[in-house]
Order: sequence, then structure tokens, then C-alpha cells
Amino acid sequence: FTFCQIRVSPCNAITPNVGSAELAEALLMVVPFAATGDDRPALQCIKVCHEDGKLTLVASNGYTLSEVKLPLDGEGEALVDASDVKTLIPALRKAKRVKLYIEEKPNGDSGDLLSKSLTIDTEVVKYRLDTKEGTFPDYKKVMPQEAEFTAFASFDTKEAIKAIKSVLTLWYDDNTKPLYRPIIIGVEDGKVEFQAKEGRGKAD
Repeated sequence: FTFCQIRVSPCNAITPNVGSAELAEALLMVVPFAATGDDRPALQCIKVCHEDGKLTLVASNGYTLSEVKLPLDGEGEALVDASDVKTLIPALRKAKRVKLYIEEKPNGDSGDLLSKSLTIDTEVVKYRLDTKEGTFPDYKKVMPQEAEFTAFASFDTKEAIKAIKSVLTLWYDDNTKPLYRPIIIGVEDGKVEFQAKEGRGKAD
């Protein structure tokens, strides 16, 4: 008789193509901007696409938009649910190696139909997020070009958050108020001004 000992390693052998912490941080910057209502399914998703040697992540609720780009070669485009993406962020922060790519596989018995998914492979678990149906809006048409910017400002983010919170005290919560409460930002005379307006007055 011959005896042998077999050990199975829990590590998944992968060749990483993106930093785990970098990807987690990028997803954290876009997920909060996805829509939460059921009336716009496409805006509840994160658009993931490869273009010009970069991985582009985009989310928008129809009022605000976040776009983050990471250097990553590849091809394909996917539309994945933002809530599913959010649950992956803690796992990505703990991962040591991450490989991200977009898969296309035959769907069912018909070879003409393709099932598309975003796959995030780590050394422990492979995550596959199926693409949702729908079309993400062409957001680039409404984004201003660099030549159209008229003012640039640098300011302390903590002080800006305090200022915004103070002007938002003008708003009060009830069922008649809209979900999105706009803040008007102006740059003039060496200052950045945050302003909130509503029927009872305004705060600067």
C-alpha cells in the first residue's frame, strides 16, 4: 500500500489586473450616485465599460453623476445592479489579488444570444454579476467640456461639508418636499458660496 497526503489550498490562482483597494475605492465613489427608485431601472445600475485603455465606472440618479476611470485594458460593457456592487466593496478591501473582466457566453440553446456578466475574480471567491436589461443614458452629451469651465476653486472639504449642513437646516422634512434638495454653489470675490433656497427664504 502507498499512502499520501493531499492538501487543498483555498487560494484561487489568478493573474491580477487591478488593485483591490483601488477598485473598492472607485466603486465606493460611484455607488451612492445610483438611483433608488423603481421607476428608472437603468439608473439603479452601475455602467462598467472598457474604453481607451481604461475601465470607466459611471452612476447617476438623473440629477447628479459620478464617473471614475482606472487604467485597465480590456473590452466590453456591462450594466450591473448598484446594490449588488455595494455588497462586494468590503470583500474587495480584504482581497489580495483581483482580476476584473466582462464575460460573454451563449445563452440557452441559441448560440446567437449572449449572456453578459461582470466577473470579479479574487484569490478566494469569484463574483459574477449579470448584466441588467436596459440602456444607460448618454451622459457625455450633458457633461461640460474642459474649455467651458469658467471658474476653478480649491477649498477644505471638511469646512465645505459644515457649510452645506448649515444651509440645509433651512429645509424641513415632510411628505411635500422633493427627494432632491439642490445646493447652489458660486465662486466670487475669492470665496465659495453655498446657498439653499425654498419657499420660506434662503441661507448662505
